[in-house]
Amino acid sequence: RALPLDQQMAIELRLGEGLSLQETADALDVSLATAKRYLKSATDQLRESLGDVVSDLLPDIAAAYRG
Repeated sequence: RALPLDQQMAIELRLGEGLSLQETADALDVSLATAKRYLKSATDQLRESLGDVVSDLLPDIAAAYRG
């Protein structure tokens, strides 16, 4: 199951482009809380879908979420 576009974009901007949380929110034209929610939802869905494959990435994803 694919991630919704807003979550895909949040993950790409935050992890792929290295933007800060605020920069990610600004790029998506959403609040900081919404950007964090997109990242959390994407992380949860990736964890569910990919299981052990994503577990190696979780520290990076968690760090990206925390900013």
